[in-house]
Amino acid sequence: VVGPFNEHMLKPDSFNIYQKMKSEIETWLRQNNFAYCIPSVLPSELYRDASHPLGQGYAMLAKQLFENQSFKSTILKVGGD
Repeated sequence: VVGPFNEHMLKPDSFNIYQKMKSEIETWLRQNNFAYCIPSVLPSELYRDASHPLGQGYAMLAKQLFENQSFKSTILKVGGD
């Protein structure tokens, strides 16, 4: 899982750097055949701080994980064997 991170707290320059870094991480994971999930950014009010969601935020992240094809085909398959 790449994230979560409260991108709402970033200044424009830092936001651009973070987006580039996140894109490069995703490219590397895909090219190296790693299962991954990059959840969508949560609403700002669902974060406690820069990188810790509140309970409702964690619930939204869990839902995204269980809907993620990479997670379902790799992680759940391993756990289901």
